[in-house]
Amino acid sequence: MMKDTLTFWDYLKAAFHLKVPFKALGHLPLNKLVLAGFAILALGHPGFLFLGLAYESAYLLSLSGNGRFQSIVQGEKLADKRKSQAQKQQGVLQILSAEDRDRYINLECKCEKIHNKYGLPAPESGLKSLQSEALSQLSAIFLKLLHSRRTSRELLEELSEKNLREEIRQVEVKLAGEAEGSALARPLKGTLEIQKRRLDNLLRVKESLKVTDAELDRIEKQVTLISEESIISGDPQILTSRLDGVIRSLEDTQKWISDSSELFAAMESDSHAASPLPAPKKARLKE
Repeated sequence: MMKDTLTFWDYLKAAFHLKVPFKALGHLPLNKLVLAGFAILALGHPGFLFLGLAYESAYLLSLSGNGRFQSIVQGEKLADKRKSQAQKQQGVLQILSAEDRDRYINLECKCEKIHNKYGLPAPESGLKSLQSEALSQLSAIFLKLLHSRRTSRELLEELSEKNLREEIRQVEVKLAGEAEGSALARPLKGTLEIQKRRLDNLLRVKESLKVTDAELDRIEKQVTLISEESIISGDPQILTSRLDGVIRSLEDTQKWISDSSELFAAMESDSHAASPLPAPKKARLKE
């Protein structure tokens, strides 16, 4: 997968910036130092400039096209990606409740047992293993679902369906009392539209929370089943088949998670855009 995401330009850049280890000196950008040397020599004779260009062209083309070098670059990119994912996961775990963190750690422990049972390489090792990638993907989806559920619960705590419906009713009453095209009718219509959208989104969040709980339960049971089957049978082909089926069944879940993120962003935007209800005019007291 990483190989498909890298282009020849990526290998050229990696070759240009390559640092070579030297004892007592650490890692030095040897290619850049050689180019600097040619540049200095070119001050005395322009011919060294052409020699430098010829050297650099030959160096970049030969190294960037080398299969072993490409594998090293792929491994480094994969390691960077794993590190970034781990940092993001830690960030999400820190904001989850203790109960959700324990739930995620429990799933990770089951995946670790499966790794050990089949002798699979850990995903962070950079070694290729479709089973390891699938288990890692399962854990990542599970964590995203936990985060989505947390966001849903926070929104439901902040918003009340009853209050939103009452606000909509109040705006509709005020709008009914205004003449069509009046100065107040336009902002009232805008507020009414926003509040109705917020109510619609709130109902969608309530439904998505049910789906999230069901998906979390399904993933836990799937991993438990795979863990139990690993005890009965140590055949890696069975594991691959089970994981392929699970990942395919979760493709719609990943799309749904993405849609949920857009929904939460839309709700936050609507919340900021919602205008407060116009305050009723106070009657002037007669003296």
